[in-house]
Amino acid sequence: MGNTVSELTVARTSGALDTFTSELGSDILYEKSLGSSRFLKAVKCGTRNGPLVVKIYIKHDPGLSLRTYSSRLKAERDALKDLPNVYSYRAFMETDKAGYIVRQWLEGNLYDRISTRPFLSPIEKKWIAFQLINGMRGARKHNISHGDIKSENILVTSWNWVYLTDFASYKPTYLPLDDPADFSFFFDTSGRRTCYIAPERFYTAGSEMSKLKAKLDFHERDGKVTETMDVFSLGCVIAELFLEGAAMFTLSQLFKYRSGELSIEAHLAAIDDAEIRALILRMVALEPTERPTFDTLLHEYRGNVFPEHFYSFLHDYIGSMNELSTVTIFNKPSPLLPVSAASEMPGMAETTSLPSDSDHRIEKIWTEYEAIEPHFTEQGDNAELDGSRATLKAPVRRRLADIFPVELYIPELQSELEGTRMAGQQAAPEDGIALIILSLVCANIRNCTFPSSKVRALDVLLALSTRLTDEAKLDRLVPYVMDLIHDEAAIVRAAALRTLVQVVSVSLIPYRALFIC
Repeated sequence: MGNTVSELTVARTSGALDTFTSELGSDILYEKSLGSSRFLKAVKCGTRNGPLVVKIYIKHDPGLSLRTYSSRLKAERDALKDLPNVYSYRAFMETDKAGYIVRQWLEGNLYDRISTRPFLSPIEKKWIAFQLINGMRGARKHNISHGDIKSENILVTSWNWVYLTDFASYKPTYLPLDDPADFSFFFDTSGRRTCYIAPERFYTAGSEMSKLKAKLDFHERDGKVTETMDVFSLGCVIAELFLEGAAMFTLSQLFKYRSGELSIEAHLAAIDDAEIRALILRMVALEPTERPTFDTLLHEYRGNVFPEHFYSFLHDYIGSMNELSTVTIFNKPSPLLPVSAASEMPGMAETTSLPSDSDHRIEKIWTEYEAIEPHFTEQGDNAELDGSRATLKAPVRRRLADIFPVELYIPELQSELEGTRMAGQQAAPEDGIALIILSLVCANIRNCTFPSSKVRALDVLLALSTRLTDEAKLDRLVPYVMDLIHDEAAIVRAAALRTLVQVVSVSLIPYRALFIC
């Protein structure tokens, strides 16, 4: 909203933020301020239907109209509403005191997730990068630019599904090179001084852009963010993702890079994957014409940086989990458990509670696991380990398999797992897309309403365990199984104990975890 800081200086007598949110209605209650932005004041508000993020533009003149911006934002919202990795604004409101932009609150962003345990594995980082590029490709197909891509504007769910949010068509496209005040006012909302803005968006004093900006009034735009500008910004985010949270550029470093005084190859050398380094270098190329489009990135890196199953299966499948309604799964002819199984398992009777979204997701994965499993094989997770490890593990696995036979109720998969697979399966040498499915199951297992959903989730965890590394089992799988050992339903506790013993029976490292637990 606007092009220069002077036009948008927030009134010193604006008062407390809760006085502004009260204009939205009595059922929207101010909770706390978010961040330190000076341009738009972001706050978290509570409602009966869940928390909201409200961004407030405080008017310095009560007669100022924001109708042009509201129309533009509504058009963008309608264009972006069906994109799976995009989360746009939901409502807009204007009063004499302020303008309001409203969207749903999500807990975590990418900046926080990078530094949160369990730390992201290489396959998860690639999965997040793939989703981001896919989301921006969809936006560009609708001729929508973002303009403010940064790790704080990327929301991440507990199962690593990402959303690009806070599209910023109301912010200026071009900024003065000799005055960092505009950058700080509009874009440095975190105070970290990190810069994701493409270098060509900064103009010098006396340039044509400088003259144009001087003539613009409040409602006029200084230009549109191009796709190459967004590609640069997303390249900085992907670099930060693979550099474990280290920013690609600060503002001063970007200025040096713009003038040719800074080389970024040494900074990116910390990334082990040479193909990822090459992808980032292309995205953050100094010359805009050398940057690929989002569509080109997805096409050229298919099957090398991004596994084929991201395209052919995983993205659509995980995306479908976000579209489940309260009637989709549980109106299927098949009940929560096969009749024969339910009759043999005391304590499995369901309550009168309605199923949650987590119940739906677990039911879907359990029912469709036979179709999911073939997609795990691309990762080479059946590769042979060294002979000494195999010799040491085999006798232990056989004894435990005899004492604790595998018991699963996964449709069409039971006979395979009850055979020799669990008894002789080595741990996977590296984590593949099974880890992504694991994150989805673990994120939902504790929120299930029905005990049968938890039992089915434990069956899926046991089936997934043969596709995971020992480290993934310890860090990701075992803690959730241990938590269910204390579940209020006896059948869940029994299933959790059985799953725990069977999972660790095919690993060397987790035996120590039994004593720790």
